[in-house]
Parts: sequence; C-alpha cells; structure tokens
Amino acid sequence: MNAILGIPAYSFSIAFASGKRLSDVSEALVADLPRAIIYEAELHKGAKCNGDTISPSKVERLSDSTIGVDLNIVDLRSYTKKIMGILNMAKRKRYLGTNALEVCLVACGKYDAFVDLRGMNRVTDIAAAYLILKEAGGVIVDERGANVDVELLPASRLSFVAAANSTLCKNILMNLQ
Repeated sequence: MNAILGIPAYSFSIAFASGKRLSDVSEALVADLPRAIIYEAELHKGAKCNGDTISPSKVERLSDSTIGVDLNIVDLRSYTKKIMGILNMAKRKRYLGTNALEVCLVACGKYDAFVDLRGMNRVTDIAAAYLILKEAGGVIVDERGANVDVELLPASRLSFVAAANSTLCKNILMNLQ
C-alpha cells in the first residue's frame, strides 16, 4: 500500500528454505526499494547491509529503546490495551508499514525492537527478515517468549517480538498486558 500511495517505505523480501518450517530458512534478502538498501543473510554466516556486516543495538532497557509496533488492525482499541505497557515505556515509537524492513532495522541497530502481536502477519512475509535478524545476533519470539517456528505456508500467520537482544526482549514481554 505504501508503494501505491507513493510513501517511500516499502520493501521486497525473498527467502530460501531447505524444509517446510521457518527454522529451515537458510538464505534471505530484504530490499529497501526506495533507498536501494539490501539486507541479506546466509545461515551461520552472519547478516549484511549493502555488503557490510550488521548487528543489533546493545539497548537493554525499554525506557531507552526505539521500538516499532504494527498498528494496522481494525480493532485498535483492544490491541493497544495489550501493548500499552510497552508503548508507554519505550522512549520512541515507530511504524512504517513494512514489517520485513522494520525487522531488518532491528538487525542493523536502527530500531531496538519491532512488535507485531496481531496474529495476522504471514510467515512468508517475514521469513527473510527472520533469518537476517537471527544472523545479526537479534532474537525473535512469540508473545509467550517461545521460538517462532511455523510452517512456511501462505496461510500461516504469526505474532512476534523481534528484539536486539534477549534482555530487551524479556523486558518487552514482561510489559505486555
């Protein structure tokens, strides 16, 4: 939708998996098309942005963090009740409308976390960013703190917290309603 509206925040992502689950993704690429930035990762070989190795921020406290939160939901009132604790505590909040790119922004340290707990995100839309974040050294879990590892099917949906590190991730999870 951003591209259609001429808003310069949109991306393209592609992932290769050797099996049927998210954990089977072994190669990934996310392109920030308007800015010509390429994020990529290969399993056990780290993550890169335009050829340079990337890593997440060292921010551990929610009160020092910049977080992105997907707010694209019809019933915003009940959803914001769920995430109000983290929204109130985070230093800065963002939402660009391109989840794959926003997870990559966590991977390279521009965001400290990105949260999408709507249960609407297609696994195929986040598969590449998942590997990029993990290879950069970040963490991605569900709202209970468990690894996200769903089947790579177009109908598979997931909720997730993508964070720069496990300490910040725990702080986010503790502040969910």
